[in-house]
Amino acid sequence: MLSQRIWEHERTIEPAGAGGATLVDRLAWEPRLPLPRNSLRPVIAAVFRHRHERLRSHFGGVPLPRR
Repeated sequence: MLSQRIWEHERTIEPAGAGGATLVDRLAWEPRLPLPRNSLRPVIAAVFRHRHERLRSHFGGVPLPRR
């Protein structure tokens, strides 16, 4: 993401029971602008939540509870 000074995104797909899989994203970021990271956390979480919903609707699966 160009709005971040540092953006590291690692996505893994882990096998789950009954032939399914679990998608896991790990993120590390540092904003370019002098904003507290905690102010961006809900925005980034919403973007990934939306993306996971789109992947789930395309490939099938059940939503996991929010953490």
